[in-house]
Amino acid sequence: MIATDKHKGLLKAKYHVVQKPLQQDEMLKAENILWRQAQLKAFTDELMILQGNKTLKSDQKPMQIGKKSPLYKLSPISDECGVIRMNGRLAKSNEIPFNMKFPIILPKGHAVTKRLVQHFHEKFGHANRETVLIELRQICYVPKLRTEIQQVMKECVWCKVNRCQAEVPMMAPLPVQRITKSLRPFNAVGVDYLGPVEVVVNRRKEKRWVALVTCLAVRAVHLEVVHSLTTQACLMAIRRFIGKRGMPDEVFSDNGTNFKGASKELIAWIKRINMECADSLVDSVMKWNFNPPGTPHMGGIWERMVRSVKEAMKALDDGCRLTDEVLLTTLAEAEDMINSRPLKYISQDSAAITPNHFLRGVV
Repeated sequence: MIATDKHKGLLKAKYHVVQKPLQQDEMLKAENILWRQAQLKAFTDELMILQGNKTLKSDQKPMQIGKKSPLYKLSPISDECGVIRMNGRLAKSNEIPFNMKFPIILPKGHAVTKRLVQHFHEKFGHANRETVLIELRQICYVPKLRTEIQQVMKECVWCKVNRCQAEVPMMAPLPVQRITKSLRPFNAVGVDYLGPVEVVVNRRKEKRWVALVTCLAVRAVHLEVVHSLTTQACLMAIRRFIGKRGMPDEVFSDNGTNFKGASKELIAWIKRINMECADSLVDSVMKWNFNPPGTPHMGGIWERMVRSVKEAMKALDDGCRLTDEVLLTTLAEAEDMINSRPLKYISQDSAAITPNHFLRGVV
């Protein structure tokens, strides 16, 4: 039989579905169905015992949940909808919501529990674990809830995309200069600049830089003021350092143009000294090593000291007008402050080892 247009219109009118938002009672019924399905699969025996106790007469003894049951210590009860809840001591309170007085007991790892945790995780903007934990505890009890929340956050696509971090590569072995026992401090050093720092000269302001020299072995620092970024200024700072701390065997630095120029002139200067004073300076040969371009991580040992010097100078700044003399005093105090730091974490009962122990002996 072929349906006519009239019959088709009648069929559409008969099976027409009216779409309207769900009411509160419908939402509660759907939620209770989900809670019962999750509990029926995980707590079958306990649910049968609780439902059976409802049909007992007053003279009959109720059945008890076994001690091996995961619900034994939770004092479970069954409400009028057949949902297992945890009984507490706030049952007579009229100010606390019903779900908070009698939290719903949900099994861990169940699909319903995961969807509930995921709902709260997304509702609070993919917040941290403790925020979701506090909100869930107000309506339900889930064993090992933190582990459940962590698993949901691990599987969340939004968190994977927006909170992913690059894998940290394995650190390379330390250079041989860092682990070789040296006869004295500043035998192998790293050099870097920091600044500029504005100082007042008469009525004008001029820029000064600070040359930082750090020992690769004992992590001590030496600070020198540099008046410009020329090769001659860098060379003068290195000569002042050598006059105070002695000639280093190896120098490491970034691939800066001023350091390159200083290296060339210093080699010629040392050769000239060797020619004139061969008897006393025959072993005064310095090896200068430059880091490859674009590799600032290879100079981390002196870059970290640059940060420490800046923090020390900031702490010593009293707001007075900065002159050359004040700058020299500040750098001397900052140098002593940094060299007095402990080289490793120590407990309260042990003594600290600082770079000043290697520079001055017992202090």
